[in-house]
Amino acid sequence: MKICVFSDIHGSVEATKKMVERAKGCDTTVLCGDIYRRYGQTEENLEIARLLSQLPDLRVAQGNNDYSGDEQFSPFVYSDYVLLRRFNKTLFFTHGHRYNAFRFPPILNEGDVICHGHTHRRGCMVANGLIVLNVGSVSSPRDGVASYIEMDDDGFYFKDMDGNILYSKLWTEFDS
Repeated sequence: MKICVFSDIHGSVEATKKMVERAKGCDTTVLCGDIYRRYGQTEENLEIARLLSQLPDLRVAQGNNDYSGDEQFSPFVYSDYVLLRRFNKTLFFTHGHRYNAFRFPPILNEGDVICHGHTHRRGCMVANGLIVLNVGSVSSPRDGVASYIEMDDDGFYFKDMDGNILYSKLWTEFDS
């Protein structure tokens, strides 16, 4: 089982093309919001929607810059969050403007994962017994490197948009 996690496209067709390439071989793709730059059926948005339709098992958490009207031409429906049970953990994916490293959803238990975007800065920490991951941004990183996360049975890997590992951790490193 492999999951690819991306966030904060903000209307970049080029970043979306790279995402599609990076997600090949993944079983599930989670997008943590802020997809389009403008509301509505612009040429740019339609191309991004076409590209997103190629992603395997796409799940989307709505960002603070996403509009439900965009679902009319998009290959997904927005959710407040995406919840998966994988790797013997509950994985909670969200955009980050509601739940994040400082405000946790009440449904998670020690050892579970909250993964978000929103700040455009990738990061990893443990807080209140939760593994907190900020995926960063694929189009406009504030920390200098566009990034995404791959998760598998062994652990998680922050990668740049060329697929190079920036940082990784094994799930067992978090076990008590």
